[in-house]
Amino acid sequence: MGCRMCDSDDSCRQISGDSASKCSKGLKYESVESRMKTYHCQLHPSIVVTQVDMACNRTARTCQFYAFEPNRTQLEMYYLSCNLTDCNFKTGSSDGECGVTQCKCGKSCTAMTRQLISSMINGKPVGIVTSGSDTLTVDIKDSPIPLRSTCTASACENTSTSAAAGNHRSMNGWLIAIIVVCVILMIGLVLFFAYVRWRKTYLEQQEHVEGAKLSMFVRGDAHVFQFRNIGCRTVAPSFLGKKSNTPEKIILHGISGQLQCGKVMGLLGPSGSGKSSLLNTLAGVSNGSCEITGEVLIDQHKITKSMRKTSAYVHQDVTLFSTLTVRECITYSAQLRLSPRVSESNKKELIESIISELNLHKVADSRIGSSDSKRGISGGEQRRVGIGMELVTSPQMIFLDEPTSGLDSASANSLVQLIRRLADHGRIIIMSIHQPSVDSFLALDRIMLLAEGRLLYQGAPLCAKAYFEARGYEFPENGSIAEYLLNIASKPEGLTYDPSTVEIESVSTTLSSRSNEFKSSEFDRKQFDSIDQSPLEEARDTAKHCDVTNGYNLIVTTKCVTKKDIDAAYSMERSRLMELRVLFWRSGLNLIRHRSLFQLHMLLSVLLGLVGGFIFNHVTDDLAGFQNRSGAFYFILTFFGFASLSSMDIFLAERSIFIRETGALYYTPSSYFIAKSALDSVFLRILPATAFGCIFYWIMGLQAESSRFLLFLLTVVLFNLCAGSITIFVGTVTRSVGVANLVSIIILLVMLLFGGFLLNNDTMPGAVAWLKHISAFNYGFETLMTNELRGIVLTFNAPGYPSIPIYGDVFLKTMKLYYSNRYYDVLALAVLTFAFQIGALNALTSFSLEKDQLDPDGSPESVFLQKNDIILVRHRAPTSSIARPLVNDDEYFSRMKELLSSGENSDVVIEAGPERASFPAHRSILSARCEFFRAMLRPGAMKESTAGVVRITNHSAEMVSKMLEFIYTNRVSDLHKLGYEQLIELLTLAEQYLLVSLRCACEAAAQELLNLVNIGKFLVAAENHNANYLKEACLQFFVEYRHEILQDDAFREEVENCPTIAFQLLKVLAQNMPLMQVAPIAVCSTISTESSKRRRLCMPSDEEEISRDWT
Repeated sequence: MGCRMCDSDDSCRQISGDSASKCSKGLKYESVESRMKTYHCQLHPSIVVTQVDMACNRTARTCQFYAFEPNRTQLEMYYLSCNLTDCNFKTGSSDGECGVTQCKCGKSCTAMTRQLISSMINGKPVGIVTSGSDTLTVDIKDSPIPLRSTCTASACENTSTSAAAGNHRSMNGWLIAIIVVCVILMIGLVLFFAYVRWRKTYLEQQEHVEGAKLSMFVRGDAHVFQFRNIGCRTVAPSFLGKKSNTPEKIILHGISGQLQCGKVMGLLGPSGSGKSSLLNTLAGVSNGSCEITGEVLIDQHKITKSMRKTSAYVHQDVTLFSTLTVRECITYSAQLRLSPRVSESNKKELIESIISELNLHKVADSRIGSSDSKRGISGGEQRRVGIGMELVTSPQMIFLDEPTSGLDSASANSLVQLIRRLADHGRIIIMSIHQPSVDSFLALDRIMLLAEGRLLYQGAPLCAKAYFEARGYEFPENGSIAEYLLNIASKPEGLTYDPSTVEIESVSTTLSSRSNEFKSSEFDRKQFDSIDQSPLEEARDTAKHCDVTNGYNLIVTTKCVTKKDIDAAYSMERSRLMELRVLFWRSGLNLIRHRSLFQLHMLLSVLLGLVGGFIFNHVTDDLAGFQNRSGAFYFILTFFGFASLSSMDIFLAERSIFIRETGALYYTPSSYFIAKSALDSVFLRILPATAFGCIFYWIMGLQAESSRFLLFLLTVVLFNLCAGSITIFVGTVTRSVGVANLVSIIILLVMLLFGGFLLNNDTMPGAVAWLKHISAFNYGFETLMTNELRGIVLTFNAPGYPSIPIYGDVFLKTMKLYYSNRYYDVLALAVLTFAFQIGALNALTSFSLEKDQLDPDGSPESVFLQKNDIILVRHRAPTSSIARPLVNDDEYFSRMKELLSSGENSDVVIEAGPERASFPAHRSILSARCEFFRAMLRPGAMKESTAGVVRITNHSAEMVSKMLEFIYTNRVSDLHKLGYEQLIELLTLAEQYLLVSLRCACEAAAQELLNLVNIGKFLVAAENHNANYLKEACLQFFVEYRHEILQDDAFREEVENCPTIAFQLLKVLAQNMPLMQVAPIAVCSTISTESSKRRRLCMPSDEEEISRDWT
């Protein structure tokens, strides 16, 4: 066939008669007009010394193949002739494939050769593959030996047609490029306009609360935090439905109590008394495997999720990131927990105010530090940081678990005084405290003394001494009141007492008889009845036993209301993007400052890439090369598999931080997991594997094709990610680093055994063969081996035998590794990675304390306890020995009103007004329900206490009687009938005598009477008496009807006498500039009607609502 080949353009022109024809001598089909090619080849000497001629016709889709002995080119002298049909050759390529092969032997063929041709060649598809410029391989399917030859080829082509086709392809390429660019531009424009719209909305939301002062305002409007019959007992573990024989232990015995806003309650008691269990129950934090019973209420309403967000819990052991500074810790708390509506400037202002309030400005830029790293701030300062991280949400309720433990007396007292100042802003603070100092003890408003889960005492700290002395417990000389109480709770039988005072019994006996003892007289019984019936008042207070208070000031000005803009700052849910941004920033900063692990990973990857590459350098294409390739690939997988154990404690080390922050609703578990896992994947998995692969691959001398290198790199990276996901999963489901390491090593060894190298896939026992499908080593090893050995020719050079070239595919088939599985293997690695990551996320979510312990639906019969693994739903336990009195509200209020009007058993007289009208009253009731009277009437405190007469001459007798009615009954029966001047006077009395509930009720009633005539007087009264709800209503009314109001001379006179009101009016006008365009309503009667329809600001309006919400 050599005579069919052209050697010049002239020969093509002579044959075709076309002057545009030319002779193309390459192996590639250059154009669509390249119809035939003639090949003259010399087979590789390692196979056989033979010449081959081949002619292919693209139009007929056939090829003819002839093999000759050397120097014989006549057709009749061939010894092998083949006809290939159903052939395809692509334009621009030299490769092709034929569907069917039919060969026959010439005269020189032996019988064995004919048999081999019939069984191994005939009927098989053939691939024609070129490499380089002159090497052509005929690849017969399932043939172990490649027919590789060095060839020359030629064909006559029409250049004009080829040029036109080339131009057509070029035009098509330009058209595709233009379309792609247009699509990219359109996507970019859509994304740009979406960003502009989002940015505009974001800025508008920020402007909504731009002027909000967030620093020390309290979020929420709760007045009384109440809990009833709180019980707790351990739940015996069960296995396969059978309960354990372990006896149940009762931790808390039906404890009840309450606390008003602006107050601090301390839970005292020896170790094991139930302080932490009670605190955790009240705060909605896990108590372990415990069953909880009882009710927790806020203003007589069940705890809801919105109320849960206004509380904060500070753990005893505050775990912080040692690499972050104080300011950074508070900053990420603010970024995660404040609404996007709050601008960055307001957030910074809030952060700085918290740092200043907590006296942390000197260490604001100091790192937290830890015992195993660089030393940082002190333990007391760390507690302050933990409190500051909770204050960013302006919570109204704060629960602290032994915040002074481990601190010296000075630091502990400083911390308690700080907590005292926080309460003065209107917060409800409950904390467990162990052995407080005298100053710390006196800073508490109320205490609860617990012993063995039972309540011994609840009331004012300074009243405890008189209370227990009245029951025969002698106070030691020069003793501390706190130690005195702890000794009673710890060893009551060992204390000295005066037997002439009272018969002393054991604590358990005393507790069981407390109800009868407390109700020893009819008046005390009425006091006891009021505990549960009047939740706004002190529960089980023992004020009548109080001794001299040693000058301790019991009068505390509280602020129980919040700004509307403050609530708006928290009303909008955080976006997932914000959570991810902050968590990526925090985790990245932590990784950068604690970068030793990343540096070690990179160093080891680079060193092992260099060392391993040089060890396996210049791998050969023979049996030794096959062994080296197999060993090198398995070494790579083993190295990265066991190096992934560094991810073991990625979540274990931060478990306590994660539980605390998810319990406080900092973020969702999924956001935390994505940030941590993504950074671990990039810095500890992808980058080290990439560095290793880029070094090792080229030094070892593996296949140089870019596609093979990219598949190698992808496989190594995916395997490293998969191994890291396995260790992360094990680290999240276990709670010990030692156990996690052992389990991970066992899992990796099992995967290693079934990885396809140590054990042949066909010889695996059927019972365990399925393990190869979950082995990451199996998928990684198969991909690396097939990617390298597919298509290459290895010399089978066994000692003592002739060398034979054999396809690498033969070795792969021997090991049951298949190139066709490469995409499946890559996908399997990705699926395994994703599956283990999802499993780790689910395991991590199970540790989250996001859900409320308390029933969010307000069910009165159940309480929810969130555990680490399950949620227990329990019914209310039987009531304690101190049963709630069976008396309805109407009967109770009627009795108390009768007691006030009759003056029966009264021991003090209230003289009111210029006429000095007399009202008989009772010291115990006044002291128990009014702190002002408590301080005034304590023995020896003031002359009123000695004389038994209290004169209130600067207020009318009518309003003083209304105040006394509220003290006795928690209501004012005809409050809605009072005029605005009477309401202002009653509001003044409520503020002077610290009756927060009466003040709020007066504010509610005043809003109903608000009009053009009295707005000035109400506004001045609200400013002078901390009536913030009323002031907000007045300001809103002023904005709506400013034109009519400003024309009133009386209003201007009121404002001129109070500059602060003038400033607030200017400010509210500036904030409501768009409202200036609204036409005012001029008719006063219409104004009065419209004002009565105005939306209420979360305040009760009539007598029934007051009775329901404030009693």
